[in-house]
Amino acid sequence: MPKLLITVDAEPSRYRGRPLPYEITMEGKIDGGVHGVERLMDLSEAAGGKATFFLDVLARRVHGDRLRGTAELMAGRGHDVQVHTHPLWVGERGTMPEYDAGEQRALLEECAGCIEDWTDRAPTAHRAGDLALNDDTLAVLPAAGLDVDSSYAPGYPPCAALGKRFADTRPSRAGGLIQIPLGAFTALRMGSWARYRLFDFNALTLTEVRALLRGAKRLGLPQLTLLLHSFSLLRMNDARTRFRFDPAADERLRALLDEARSLGYEMTTMSDYREELLAAEATEPEILAPGEEPPMPDAGPWITYLSAVERFPVSRKAKLVALAPPAVLVAVLLLLVYLMKIA
Repeated sequence: MPKLLITVDAEPSRYRGRPLPYEITMEGKIDGGVHGVERLMDLSEAAGGKATFFLDVLARRVHGDRLRGTAELMAGRGHDVQVHTHPLWVGERGTMPEYDAGEQRALLEECAGCIEDWTDRAPTAHRAGDLALNDDTLAVLPAAGLDVDSSYAPGYPPCAALGKRFADTRPSRAGGLIQIPLGAFTALRMGSWARYRLFDFNALTLTEVRALLRGAKRLGLPQLTLLLHSFSLLRMNDARTRFRFDPAADERLRALLDEARSLGYEMTTMSDYREELLAAEATEPEILAPGEEPPMPDAGPWITYLSAVERFPVSRKAKLVALAPPAVLVAVLLLLVYLMKIA
């Protein structure tokens, strides 16, 4: 049975150096409701599982004990709390690769120590902010007590420096570290060129989600890792000054989870999946060996076009993609009419 890992980057967030309201971007308290981490827990539980929350611990430098309260709430409901690193809370350097190995280890140990103190359970997994990590990050994670990373995303630029070390959509091991990558699929392919899309809830339409879930199951992939944020059910303006609940996003997430259940996916957490992988590796040492040719679900141009139609009301780019085929068809018909007239 394939696994679905519901993972949430739980972060108060900043915009152009300005911290955004914790009660909105983390807790989702807006429009008379609660649409942040608690709502994501509700939806995960309603789907028969628990979520993994990668908690942006370094934000405590601004938001203080509110992070502790959030961690206690998550753990108290049986959800998985793991480490998320956005060093922009520490100084002007915003991603992990901008720090040397010693600095990275200190940040990771700080985050892991806080989560253990807040939840009475030592974290074992990490996700880098902006999915940006380097060889130093990979080297110091086990030393900080974190033997799982979930920052790798096939085809995503911040991961390019890692080469093919984790170029797979399945879990794989490099030394003391297990990489559990984000889900991905090929949206378009032309010869050796391919355009990848990540299993990022806010970036995909329901059409693309269904294609990915079905394609991954058809390929026999053991797991898909879904990426959400604590503010995934909100909409905000470009300046990040106005926020509102997005009921369409809430409905889309429920539909995604319903689709996954109907296809036979089992909801699991990073902690539970790690235990399962370690147990399997004990009897099948090659189970975590990276594959040379990563199996990747292929959506194809038709799914891409249908998704553009679905996004038509909210995206200028989608409008161009959706209108291009009809425009070409009309142009061809006009040309044929013209040629018939002058023949």
